[in-house]
Amino acid sequence: MISTPDQPAPTYIDLQELLATNTQSGAIWSGGLTDLNINLLHFAPGEAIDAHANHEVEVLLVGVAGSSTIVVNDEPFTLTANHALVIPRGATRMITAGPAGCAYLSCHRQRAKLWPTNVPKPSN
Repeated sequence: MISTPDQPAPTYIDLQELLATNTQSGAIWSGGLTDLNINLLHFAPGEAIDAHANHEVEVLLVGVAGSSTIVVNDEPFTLTANHALVIPRGATRMITAGPAGCAYLSCHRQRAKLWPTNVPKPSN
């Protein structure tokens, strides 16, 4: 497919190849075009992301490998390969990798860019 500014080409991602060639923890791939933010994250057994809230967007997590426990507003969920969890905007979440580690996709629409608090935003 020929890519143009008005019609970008599709992005094909081999998740298993990315996991096989990247063993570090954290985001091992990031992508998306203009409206979507996608990250492939990988964590070793027991590694965790501290509790935090996203007040701007809903987040879709899709299990790719291993397992993780995701606590959303104090309710635990187990995310494994081929399962997904939609986290509502404003919810507090904490993620802990399971005994074999975990890999998952995090997907959400692009967030608004940071803007200084003392400068008015332009109107669209």
